[in-house]
Amino acid sequence: MKRTSIQWILVAGLITGFAGCFGCCDESFKQCLDINKIELVTINNTGSRWSLTQADTISVDIFGLGISVEGMDAECTVYHPSEWFIPSAQATSCPIEFLYNQRLEELQITSLFDYNEEAPAGSSLKEYFAFDDLSFDDQDLLDYSYYPDTVPYLMVIPPAFSKQQFVVSLALDDGEIVSDTTRVLWLE
Repeated sequence: MKRTSIQWILVAGLITGFAGCFGCCDESFKQCLDINKIELVTINNTGSRWSLTQADTISVDIFGLGISVEGMDAECTVYHPSEWFIPSAQATSCPIEFLYNQRLEELQITSLFDYNEEAPAGSSLKEYFAFDDLSFDDQDLLDYSYYPDTVPYLMVIPPAFSKQQFVVSLALDDGEIVSDTTRVLWLE
């Protein structure tokens, strides 16, 4: 008897839940952000999915950089706010998609130390790193990186010199440049 009552309560709860939210996510709810900084982390690319690492010494075979774009709530400058903000979004469990007001003009990866004979300190190292999805383009970074995801750039050509300290800079279409620097790393 108890089991049947519990089953009915669960079924009634599921039906009420589905009926109460039916159609609530038919529309896409958006939140606009102004980019105010990026966070650069080091990643370990072993296993089925990369993970963050705090190690100062890491194998070149598994090393990568992770870029997390951070923003603050802002009025939409790219889209008219009435197209995106619907008061009912706050009362539902619908996901909110984050949009950045700025667009990426250029992504730059450099090191404060010599990388190899062809790439002394301060040289562009973008060709030595690749996003783990081959169809990805740097211009897609802000579309891919919905706040607060980390975008992985994996090392594809290891450095000739072990001691490295990487800098990633994003030049935005409004003229702002945001950047971050890793700690000193030993890539072996």
